[in-house]
Amino acid sequence: MGSGMLAVLAYVVFEASIVGVFSYFARTTVHDQLGLDLPWILYAAAMLLVTAVLAFFDINLTAKALGVMLIAGIAVLSTSSRRNRSAPCARSSTPPRNARAARRRRRSPPGCRPPSTRTRRPSRRSCAASPGI
Repeated sequence: MGSGMLAVLAYVVFEASIVGVFSYFARTTVHDQLGLDLPWILYAAAMLLVTAVLAFFDINLTAKALGVMLIAGIAVLSTSSRRNRSAPCARSSTPPRNARAARRRRRSPPGCRPPSTRTRRPSRRSCAASPGI
């Protein structure tokens, strides 16, 4: 009995945290995309309403809703990955593995920088060989 109550308590705490995270990100996304500044409690109530409706009706409705959301998520990911491949000058946000990879990353692909900014740095040999340095 005690372990069942602990599992229910853990589920309730988990659900509350999911509602809070959802309402925060829904509010910021709607505000950034549409300019609407609605209170977070409306998004939390909408999520709880959708969760209650899906829990009240048969599992088939929930499975269909989950299938639609899965297909929509895959569609969003596939379109965003196509956009990233089309930008030749986009740099990776992951840190380089070693110094050689860092040097390779510093070089831009041809056509990414305007020709006027391409300058050639003097080599170390020519600086070391010059008198007075």
